Amino acid sequence: MDLKSLCWHDGRLDGLRMDSHRYGPVTLQIDVSLYPEPIDAKTRSRHTIKCSGVKKFKCSCDISELMTNRAAGNINSGSFSKDTLILELFGGTIHVSAAEFEFKNR
Repeated sequence: MDLKSLCWHDGRLDGLRMDSHRYGPVTLQIDVSLYPEPIDAKTRSRHTIKCSGVKKFKCSCDISELMTNRAAGNINSGSFSKDTLILELFGGTIHVSAAEFEFKNR
């Protein structure tokens, strides 16, 4: 699936994990639950976005606000260009620039 075509609004951030090794590239895994379509979707589908060769990672989150908005959906919007993913959250922002992005169903 194309990251540009996802329905981010009212999605849920489920997890965030960074793996780094002394001599290897940094990998970031973002777990999300998203509605398959913007209108009349009943349930969210679970997905993982694997960001490999991370060059830049900025994250600013108010954990209390993220948890308060979790049930309704703590992702407000998302955008993707050729090497950058930006998630605007109800309670923060995640900004990742990486060499490769892989989108998988969980």
